[in-house]
Amino acid sequence: MLHGSMFNHYSKLDRYIEELNRSNSGSSFILQTDPKIVKEIPIYQKIFVSFDGLKDGLLSAYRPVLCIDGNLLKAFLGCCLLFVIDTDGNNQMFLIARVIVEVENNDSWECFL
Repeated sequence: MLHGSMFNHYSKLDRYIEELNRSNSGSSFILQTDPKIVKEIPIYQKIFVSFDGLKDGLLSAYRPVLCIDGNLLKAFLGCCLLFVIDTDGNNQMFLIARVIVEVENNDSWECFL
């Protein structure tokens, strides 16, 4: 359960997603919560972010190999970051999509992919 300042930060996610959707047409932003709500406070599980500009960049300079990986985040909640990257025309890493999930497991990867 989230307490104090932790909840204050997470309570802003809904408005953040609304603003991202308003200001980034064509982009994909998904915030998933646990269907069980405790004391009217949603429990956040996953947040997916993929900007339209990154998708356009992928299509304009696509290389045939995508890298898909995950990393544990050293935070007090112990989340995991899953991401897809490619290389651009300058052989630099190019982030395509990312998601923060509770834990790296089959359900999280299925949701992301």
